[in-house]
Amino acid sequence: MNKFLLLIGLFVCLHVKAQLPEDALRNAWIFPSGTAREQAIGGAMGSIGGDISSNFVNPAGLGLYKTSEFVLTPGWSVFQNKSSYLGTSQTAPNANNFNLGASGFVFSYPGRNPGVYNAFSIAVNRTGSFDHQINYQGTNTYSSMSEAFAEEFSNSGLTINDAIFSPNVTYGTRMALYTSLIDTATINGTLQVVGQPQKAGILLQQNHLRTSGGSTEIALSLATSQYDKWYIGAGLGIPIVSYTREQTYTETDVSGNTNNDFASFTYHQVYTSKGVGINAKIGAIFRPNNNWRFGAAIHTPSAIGLTDRIEASMITHTENYTPLKTVSINADSLDQLTGNIGPRPNTVRYNL
Repeated sequence: MNKFLLLIGLFVCLHVKAQLPEDALRNAWIFPSGTAREQAIGGAMGSIGGDISSNFVNPAGLGLYKTSEFVLTPGWSVFQNKSSYLGTSQTAPNANNFNLGASGFVFSYPGRNPGVYNAFSIAVNRTGSFDHQINYQGTNTYSSMSEAFAEEFSNSGLTINDAIFSPNVTYGTRMALYTSLIDTATINGTLQVVGQPQKAGILLQQNHLRTSGGSTEIALSLATSQYDKWYIGAGLGIPIVSYTREQTYTETDVSGNTNNDFASFTYHQVYTSKGVGINAKIGAIFRPNNNWRFGAAIHTPSAIGLTDRIEASMITHTENYTPLKTVSINADSLDQLTGNIGPRPNTVRYNL
């Protein structure tokens, strides 16, 4: 009976939680780089053709090839982000990276009938770069990151021990509970959830965020030309995505009071998302004479399967309130912890 219920559970879903909006934007907002020729004409490759970039715009453009060609398009990108937070400005180190634009080969050969040429191409192109680095810090006298954790726990309606192992509570809140960054306290006769940093009053907040990786597409295309009037082509695209986001956030008590139940906490998270997908393109170009060309192409959406992995840790120092505590979470496993954990230990590691 239990196996039967488990089998049903694998195919029945009561609700589905989507990724963050920025995850969808990151994979949809692409900037394909092209050859020097393609960039020089502003990317207008839909009807011009005769360039390996046609693999990613209109594969019919490959039909203009009469000879074979190998293309290599190296590139170098330089990024630098500046930030301002609570009156403090910072400049992050340069995010320099090598990237490979539209590169590959085109093999052209004559068809069986006069005036007919065919072309086959394999190309690779960097369609997006995720290499960025942002640093900011400032002295805050009115809010703390712990307030977000406290609000979520308060709205959950769970006990501390239940919330720590609940999949409906975010990793940050679960670790904040485990390390006593947030706790319950009776204030004016009412049980409330409080964040220990709120007792400090003056907090130095520092955040370091670094992202890396990119999206790359491999294209395989076929094209044919008919008497230099009609050009027809189709291609298969294989997008490959690799994204890593590493964040280290720290709050430190700078009030000078060493007896207010808070000294500092550091939250560290590494999130990776990797996957591969598939899409298709089909297009045509009509050239009635040497002065006019008309091109059209249809691109299907990309179906991409992504595998996400999260590792997070938190170190909290609450002075005399509790001993120094460390907790880490590894979401690479599907194991779930259940049961009563009893008193919160000083150090713990578990998989979710």
